[in-house]
Amino acid sequence: MIKVTYYQPNAPDPILDNNEVLKIVKKYVFDVSTVDYVDETGGEARAYSIDNKVILKIQRPHRLRSKTSLEKEVFFLKELEKYKEIKVPYIYGYGKDSNIEYICMTKIEGKALKYLELSHVQRERILFDLGKNLYKIHSIDVKPFLDSKLFPKDENYEVVVSRLRDGFNAKLNGLSNIDHSEKKYAEMLADKLLKQIVKVDKFVTIHSNPAVSHTFVNDNFEFSGLIDFGDALISHPVIDFKRWSLDDRMLMLKGYFSTSEISDNFQNILNVTNSLDNIIEILKNNNSISFIKDLKELLYE
Repeated sequence: MIKVTYYQPNAPDPILDNNEVLKIVKKYVFDVSTVDYVDETGGEARAYSIDNKVILKIQRPHRLRSKTSLEKEVFFLKELEKYKEIKVPYIYGYGKDSNIEYICMTKIEGKALKYLELSHVQRERILFDLGKNLYKIHSIDVKPFLDSKLFPKDENYEVVVSRLRDGFNAKLNGLSNIDHSEKKYAEMLADKLLKQIVKVDKFVTIHSNPAVSHTFVNDNFEFSGLIDFGDALISHPVIDFKRWSLDDRMLMLKGYFSTSEISDNFQNILNVTNSLDNIIEILKNNNSISFIKDLKELLYE
């Protein structure tokens, strides 16, 4: 797996003048007039909203890294243009002006799920549709992505196992007030679970972080689209579910497999993934995991 390294951490990162933003955007969209606001929430990029219909996404110079790439995001979204039913931004243009690297694209309708208060029924419907969208993304031909050389690829099951282990360890280390002996027992359970993965039969192009900040919902509380493909890679589909809680993940999986059956291999990897996260949930709720004596007790369905 790629180690995250920022290439120019001390580079200046000024907010562009509105006239400069409009000058770039008008290369691709002529009838624009106003910069509505600047979104500073992105880690590697800053987004400018123009006339509430266009987004100019600018790479933050001090956050430039190999893992994240605007060029990669453009390639992904251009490939997705072939599939009109997949709800993602449309690319107007991509380029570099002196030291500025940017994407000009449509603005997805609505707000990020992160900022919304939803009923269970609304959330269930939105996550079901997000799952369907992810299935369509995972189903597209992976060959163009491999040929582009832009997308990191997990070469074998060991790398997928390593991703799952690293994610588990990060969550475990983030827990406070848990006895060392309990954490060691949790690590032992995790090791036994991960040894159950000895094969991966499916590698696809994944978003890698289709989480609440990147999932958009319109005013009718319907799923309206997925943004931010700059961290995309080629791996097992289950990695795209890792940022979600177990309950949300199950809602997404209902949509994901609403038109296709789950293979035995996928089910095994999913069971291991869910069980790993269930260890963390049990520790959060009980401060203990040592009362678990059988891995079957960890299965979350």
